[in-house]
Amino acid sequence: MWRKVLGVLLGLSVAITLITLLQAIGHKLWPLPGEFAPGDRAAIAEAVRNAPAGALLWVALAWFVGTFAGGYAALRVAKDAVATWPAVTVEAVLLTFGALTLLSFPHPGWFWIVGLISFPLGAFAAIRLARRVMGQAAVGH
Repeated sequence: MWRKVLGVLLGLSVAITLITLLQAIGHKLWPLPGEFAPGDRAAIAEAVRNAPAGALLWVALAWFVGTFAGGYAALRVAKDAVATWPAVTVEAVLLTFGALTLLSFPHPGWFWIVGLISFPLGAFAAIRLARRVMGQAAVGH
C-alpha cells in the first residue's frame, strides 16, 4: 500500500515538473505579449483569447505527456500493474487543476475538449505501457 501512495506522490512530482518544463518551452515558441503583467487577470484572459491554436495544442500536449509520465512513474514505483489507482489518482489531480485552469480564463470550446481529454488519454497510455513492461518483466523472472 505504501509503495502505491509513494508512487502517486512521485508521479505527481514527475507530472508537474514535465508540464512546467513543456509549458516553459511553449512560452518560448509562442511568447506572451511584451507588456504582459503575470498578475493582471484581464491581460491573461486577453492573451488566452488571442493565443494561436498551436500554443493551445502545446498546452494539451504538455498535459498529456505529464499525465502519461506521472502515471507511468506511479505504477512503476507501486510495482503493481494490476492496481491502476495510482495512475488514475495522478490523472484525477491533474485533471482537477486542468479544469480549474479552464474555468479561470476564457478558452475556446474546442480546447475544453482537447485539453480535458488529454488527461485520461495520458493515464490510459501509461497504464497500457506499465502493464506491458511489468508483465514482460514478471514473465522473465
